[in-house]
Amino acid sequence: MRLTTKSFHERLSELGPRLGLKSEREVSGSLLSLRLDRAYQPRVDLMWSLPLSSAQVGALSHVLGEPISVSSLPLVGIEVEGTTPSTKTLASDVANIAALGTRLGLLVVSEQGEPGIYRRAHRRYELAN
Repeated sequence: MRLTTKSFHERLSELGPRLGLKSEREVSGSLLSLRLDRAYQPRVDLMWSLPLSSAQVGALSHVLGEPISVSSLPLVGIEVEGTTPSTKTLASDVANIAALGTRLGLLVVSEQGEPGIYRRAHRRYELAN
C-alpha cells in the first residue's frame, strides 16, 4: 500500500470516532449488505457505523422477530483509491460501496495521476444510465 493511501486510511479511521462513529477497516459485509448468496462479497476500505446501545439492539431484534448480533448501524462506506484509476476501477469502487448497503458512500481519489478523472468517470456513468 502506498504511503499516501495508508495516510488517507489512517486519517479517515481517526475521523470516524471524532464524529461519534465506529471505524472499521477492510469490511466485506454489514447488516445492510446486499444478499449475494455465496457470491463474491466485495470489501471496502473503511466503514463508519453508529454504535447501538443494548436497548437499541433489543428493539431491532423485536421488530425483526429474531435475535440479532449487531453492535452498530452502518452509515458510510469509504473506498480509497491509491492507484491511478481507470473509470472502470472507479465504477468497481462505487459498486463495492453499493453492495455494502450504507446510506452514504465516499470515494477518495487523488487527481495527481490524471487531472479530471472525476469528471470523466461521471460522464461515463451518465452515459450508462
